[in-house]
Amino acid sequence: MSKERRHELLRAAAEAMVDGRDPFDGPSFLSEHHVALEECFQMGEDIARAIRIYLALPEDERLALGVEDAARHAIPGPEGEALARFVGGGIRMQNVVNKLGAGRKR
Repeated sequence: MSKERRHELLRAAAEAMVDGRDPFDGPSFLSEHHVALEECFQMGEDIARAIRIYLALPEDERLALGVEDAARHAIPGPEGEALARFVGGGIRMQNVVNKLGAGRKR
């Protein structure tokens, strides 16, 4: 599967999940997106890998990602993307400051 096709399917699967639909539901999502059996297996592996990576992140990074995602969905387009990066960056910066401050107290 090409990189473009893989990203296309993962984006579509993510949107389906956000909408409360099952991307592995044969009669709708899989046929709508013309997903081959091999692509279905690859999509499942990619989603599982993304979940494992997300769960391995520090809690403050998961918070930043969640806020970024909320901003992207609240304001579509370039404005939402800019807001997501600004807010996520702010959270990350505050986390660095907090960690540096905690290191000085020791």
